[in-house]
Amino acid sequence: AHSTAAAAPPALLTCTPRARARRAILAASAMMPDRPADWQCPNPECVNHNRMVFGSKSACPKCGSSRDGMLGDPSAGYDMGCGNRGNMMGGDYPEDWQCPNINCKNHMKMVFAKHTACPSCGTARNAKQPGDWQCPNPACVNHKNTVFASKVACPKCGAPKPGGGCGGFGG
Repeated sequence: AHSTAAAAPPALLTCTPRARARRAILAASAMMPDRPADWQCPNPECVNHNRMVFGSKSACPKCGSSRDGMLGDPSAGYDMGCGNRGNMMGGDYPEDWQCPNINCKNHMKMVFAKHTACPSCGTARNAKQPGDWQCPNPACVNHKNTVFASKVACPKCGAPKPGGGCGGFGG
């Protein structure tokens, strides 16, 4: 016996939102041009020897070593850019720094050189101990030095610790 109700085509049965999204991603990736593979800097002294360099780069932005193995000098402060950081991440420039707080995500990542304190945990760039902070008052001596993490206000000028002094740092 033949049913009078029309059966749905198989393609419509598998057309869930997840399946549609997956098909859209596959279609978009099919239209994207091939991107060169990321590569490891050949210079063992360079931070990008353990990290990777974008495939679109012909030389390492940290040390200047070329993709083909010609070594650059990481201490030379090599800078491929013109001051415009665009979509770069912390660690793409020699002046970028590692957060001294080992419990912070920016201890493994890097902090842009323009920051004097870690934007994630508030630890000052020149901190002796994790959580030490820089006084926000530019006229204070502790604006160049650091204040111990346990202090909720600067002992020199009384300025409050950035982020409320409760261990957190505004983000």
